[in-house]
Amino acid sequence: MDHGSATGGEGGEQVDSAGSGSRSSGWRDPFGWIVVATALLVRVLLWLQWTNSPVHGHYVVDHGYYLDWARTIARGEVWAAETFEQAPGYAYLLAGYLATFGERFGLLLAVQQLVGATGCLLLYHGARRIVGRPAALVAGLLTATYGPLAFHELQVMKSFLSPFVTVVCFYALVRFGEKPSWIWLVTAGAAVAAGCLVRESHVLMFGAVLACVWAGPAAVGVPIVQRIRWTAVATTTLVVCLLPTTLRNAAVSGGAFVPVTTGGGEVCYLAHGPYADGYYRPPDFVDPHPLREHEDFRVEAMRRTGRFAMSRVEVSRYWYGEGWKAVVENPRRELWLVGRKLAILGHDFEVDDNANFTATRRLVPVLGWLPSFGLLFGLGLQGLFFPSGGWRRWQVVWLLTAAHVLTVLLTYNFGRFRLGMMPLWCLAAAVGLVVVVTRLRQRRTATAVVLVLVAATASAWSYRSPPGFASKQYVVDDAMFLGQMAIRAGDREEARRRFDEAVRLLAERTDESSQPDGNRVALQSWKAAEALRSAGWLDLAHRYYEEAVRRPNRPENRVYLVRHWLSVILVTERSEEGLPVRSDRLIRALEAWQHLRPDEVEPWALATPIATTAHERRRLALELERTFALAHSGESRAWYWSGRAVLADAAGRADQAADFAAKALRAVAEHPWRPRLERMTRAHGRADRSEAGSR
Repeated sequence: MDHGSATGGEGGEQVDSAGSGSRSSGWRDPFGWIVVATALLVRVLLWLQWTNSPVHGHYVVDHGYYLDWARTIARGEVWAAETFEQAPGYAYLLAGYLATFGERFGLLLAVQQLVGATGCLLLYHGARRIVGRPAALVAGLLTATYGPLAFHELQVMKSFLSPFVTVVCFYALVRFGEKPSWIWLVTAGAAVAAGCLVRESHVLMFGAVLACVWAGPAAVGVPIVQRIRWTAVATTTLVVCLLPTTLRNAAVSGGAFVPVTTGGGEVCYLAHGPYADGYYRPPDFVDPHPLREHEDFRVEAMRRTGRFAMSRVEVSRYWYGEGWKAVVENPRRELWLVGRKLAILGHDFEVDDNANFTATRRLVPVLGWLPSFGLLFGLGLQGLFFPSGGWRRWQVVWLLTAAHVLTVLLTYNFGRFRLGMMPLWCLAAAVGLVVVVTRLRQRRTATAVVLVLVAATASAWSYRSPPGFASKQYVVDDAMFLGQMAIRAGDREEARRRFDEAVRLLAERTDESSQPDGNRVALQSWKAAEALRSAGWLDLAHRYYEEAVRRPNRPENRVYLVRHWLSVILVTERSEEGLPVRSDRLIRALEAWQHLRPDEVEPWALATPIATTAHERRRLALELERTFALAHSGESRAWYWSGRAVLADAAGRADQAADFAAKALRAVAEHPWRPRLERMTRAHGRADRSEAGSR
């Protein structure tokens, strides 16, 4: 298609073969600085609101994982015993920052935002060389104001680097197409390598590098020998940049070839195995936390293979095999997965993992005003079909975008997996918009109206809920996140409202997992209780503990929940804050325990120090007798006599308390209450000696 009719048109800037033009086309181009100024203005406003909101400093899951890893490196522990299980690039960059500036996270976020603004400028100058200034300006402004890009720059997380390395690669390939030079190939190869150190799937961008070498504008009329030399330069750059990581992994694994990490096998299984559904869905044997996930995969691999030990390399190879076996055995399901992943990818929803874009927009107002993917989806699709500047120039956009789409098809959907392609999608959307404007200026109104309707229809579809959304608990996660933020803000009532909403929403939803609904609701209530307990809001926390225990969940889970609730009560009821004793709450917890473990003496004995009335002491004494009649172990005998000793001591019967305490000490070698029981026996001995002396 003719470039002038697509993006230049009347009054538009025509792009010559060299892509240079007038002096204003260089880095002094005022429109480039308009893009930068817009990007910085948006980011300053976001930084001010972000650093004054409860989300600032909330570093959990992957964020906390990378932060802890960086702290370890900054302390000098740069070498580890096994291969990398997560891409190390951001961890080492963050460690360098911490070693230089300390934990000044506000400054760190500003630095990351500056990287993002630089990417906007690079995109503008690269785009101007292939689509002209009008479309490049729109692309730069869309990138500067695109909400998810700005959002991820404010996370202590590697995601913000993905769009930046993509733009660097794009700019280098555009410049190489104008005037072939080894410096641009080195830059492109290094950008791909840097991307691999953020997430290994960025290696797919190297396909765009090779395509530009062999079929791009620079390849026209160039001998094959020269193209081979160019390929060697780009490939050598990629290999050299990854060599330190590869050698380090080989050194700690006994010579295994691991370019970056050994996490790929687990990702392959998650993406294609029997549990795969297009989203991140861990199997039942995996705790989806970065500190537990990899170890759970290792334990399951050892269980399935019957081995007592497996290295990370062996574990990764095993799960690669399991993942691809699922593809071969059920190709129809794999095709269904590909279609589902594409459909999820095209929706506006930012699939969250540990960075909640949807909920954060409610807490950071500026973020709510910035465009999201749905607004650009229709125009972007439309723009991709207009090879602006000719297909040879435009192929770099196609190929780099395809690399990121393929990443999702090979793995699963996270909003941050889509993030890397978004500057290029902004460029495609800008081209789509300029095409419409050009048609209107050419008085081709009917064509323009059709284009607008097609783009609007696609965007309207994008704003709908993605496939499988109803079976997921993303709205529940939003409510839980907002509840946690309310705790950080000190808003007790808002926290209660949000946690109630989360429990209610989860109880109303269905799920594809094998977990019973009651169990899932119980777990959600328990999470709310733990968050409130950590904040010191104990009365409110106990309400959710009781809700968790009340729900019809698996017996083994209920045992854990009741035991945990009892331990919280026993620790906090006589806490330093001087909270009033709530024996009614304790009795309810003990009654719940009685239904689960009717022959266990320990909880009733542990409750005896909290009893404050004669009625409560009588109730506990009866339960001690009942449970002891069913129990037979020496440990049960020790707890029975310990409880009786405490009750007797509280009633003022020192001689009886000492007798019971002595029996408890004889029942087991090491009793947890030994100091208390020994004090009872010594006090009784002193009382006897005092009485004898007076006689």
